[in-house]
Amino acid sequence: FSEEREDFEDRLSEIKDKKKQAVVERVDNKIATLNNKHTDRFNKLLDKLTSILSRIEVKADELATDGVNVSTVDVAVQIAKDAIGVAQREITEQAGKDYIIEIDSESSLGNVVSSAFKEFREDMETLRDSIKVARDAVREAAKTLKEIIESSNTTDESTE
Repeated sequence: FSEEREDFEDRLSEIKDKKKQAVVERVDNKIATLNNKHTDRFNKLLDKLTSILSRIEVKADELATDGVNVSTVDVAVQIAKDAIGVAQREITEQAGKDYIIEIDSESSLGNVVSSAFKEFREDMETLRDSIKVARDAVREAAKTLKEIIESSNTTDESTE
């Protein structure tokens, strides 16, 4: 990336129109800033999902100790862990991306800049979808745990 970044800086300095040069530089900085902001936010969200999943595991372990069958919760937790792992890898990969605007000529500058921003937006959508899958998997694990708790409470009440 460093060679591409240097090439970008060289081509940017070759642009004669200073306003265009400033716009391209501003868009380049904006993409980098937004990428950092969103990947940090997604990392915090994954941390929160991991924390919720840990609490689900603790509660499932307590129920297992009491003799309740929690195998469905264990499966749901594993699915959620896998989804979080995939999302984490994608976030790490996204954080390492550098959107370098390929400057060919001043006349095609608008198209090149907009295509770089479009690529960034598409990558963010993909990342958002991955986060949504992880969130839904954690939600499903919590739902499964809730159903087991409710069914075990019903069983306890009927034995009394």
